[in-house]
Order: sequence, then C-alpha cells, then structure tokens
Amino acid sequence: MPWSLAFYGVEQPSKLRVVMLNLILVSCGLWGYGWWADFVPSSEWSELGFNISIVSTAVFIFIYYWALASGRADFKPGISMAAKILVILFLPGMVFLLFWIAITHGFADIATQTLGKERTLTVELSKNHHDFKRNCDYQLEGYVIEKAMPNHVCITESEYGSLPEVGAYTLKTKETFLGFHIVNLNVVHDR
Repeated sequence: MPWSLAFYGVEQPSKLRVVMLNLILVSCGLWGYGWWADFVPSSEWSELGFNISIVSTAVFIFIYYWALASGRADFKPGISMAAKILVILFLPGMVFLLFWIAITHGFADIATQTLGKERTLTVELSKNHHDFKRNCDYQLEGYVIEKAMPNHVCITESEYGSLPEVGAYTLKTKETFLGFHIVNLNVVHDR
C-alpha cells in the first residue's frame, strides 16, 4: 500500500487535498500544544489572533464548501443526510476554535519561547480548590493569567496548604509583543 493512499486516502492526491490535509494536521498539532502551553497572550495579540482566525476560517470553509459543491470532496459513503447537514452547520465553529487556539496560543507560544526575552513579573494570585475528576484540584488564579489557557496554574495539595489565600508571586517568563510564556512561579516571601 503506497503511503499516499494511507495518508491522503488516494494514491494520487490533488494539490488541494495535500494542502488542506497538511493545514489541518499542523493546526491540530498547534491546537494541542496551545491548549497545553502556559502562555498568556497580550491584549493586542488576542484581538489580532482572533481576527486572523476568523479570516482563516472563512477561507478554509469557502474552499471546503467549494470542493464539496464541485465534487472534488465528498462524504464517506453511507453517511446520512442529517449527519451531512450537521457537519456543514457546525464545521465553521469547530474550524474557528481549532484555528483560534492554534494561532493565538500555539503559534504565539512557540514564537515567544524562541524569540522572547526573559523577564520577571511580580503578580498577585489567589488559591482556589475545586473538585475536578480529571483536572487539577488545587489552583492559583489571578488577573494577569486570566487569558491563559487554562487560566490557572496547578499546584499540589501540600503547596495549597502552605500558601496564603492571596499572595505575591514572581513569574519567570519569556516575553514578546505576542504575550508571555510562564517558565517558573515562586512565592515572594518578603514584601
């Protein structure tokens, strides 16, 4: 079996199929990384990343709908009409979320870690306890990291017990105009 058949679904994929699938794969990788990274976008980058995501989504969806209408793309055989309609209706929202996280958080964090300058910030954070089944139960939250994804820093139960309700912390970061990546967090002992 040729690798192109396994990867693209056909032995001789069109350039459009190659570009679209590779764009989706890169975006999925950046989305996963952006979801995981400790990156806080700047206000300017949040707005610009949002707008870039809207334009990227519009272009991608236009090309995909054009490919469906022209017969260059099709659904798998056996898919019901209701499922096709749901995909067509919900795809723009899903693609936007994919692009938004990939661009605003994933791409920006990689660029910031690569090109950023080291900085130290002193911030005020408060501790919170939540009973999540799959997420960290003990967290530090605050205004400076509210745009991060997730918008908290996980801490251990023992750290939670020893830290003040609200306290000053130093964040060792890497910064660019895109935002900052949190490298390390420490408690400020003397204020």
